[in-house]
Amino acid sequence: MRHLMIIGSGICFLLMLGCSTSQFGWKVEGEQKKASETKQGDIVEDFDPLTLEDDDIEIAAVPNAVKRDTAQIAVQTTSADDMQSEEAQAVEVDGFRVQLLTSGDYQRAREEKTKAMMRFDIPVYLQFEAPLYRLRIGDCVDRKAAEELRQKAIGLGYSGAWILPSKVTPQQ
Repeated sequence: MRHLMIIGSGICFLLMLGCSTSQFGWKVEGEQKKASETKQGDIVEDFDPLTLEDDDIEIAAVPNAVKRDTAQIAVQTTSADDMQSEEAQAVEVDGFRVQLLTSGDYQRAREEKTKAMMRFDIPVYLQFEAPLYRLRIGDCVDRKAAEELRQKAIGLGYSGAWILPSKVTPQQ
């Protein structure tokens, strides 16, 4: 066994010695080709992409509004002062929402959201919490209002509706 290890070590040493003395990949005087002499597939090491005379990439202007499905989504910019005033108006408090649906299918969740928006005259939220989409309604500050909303949802065919605690934005 000991003899095999010595022989194996010797063979490895000879292979490494043989590879280190080869000139593969090294430049030797007189062997450097001019750019005009290179064949397709040869590697040109002195290539500089900044010397190319190509056009710069131009990005088209983004329109102010993008139409998606049937809803109009407006793109707007806000300053820091506007954001502070919006945050003051959109204060979230502890409250309750009613969950109508949990689904792993995005299309089904979107369809149900559209139906819920037509059936209820309150905010409808579609939230993704991996791996499921959760359809929730309402911004109830107290449990009694959430229970009334749950009963209304059950009456409209959402038999699996249930109340859950959530951060809500009180309606003014």
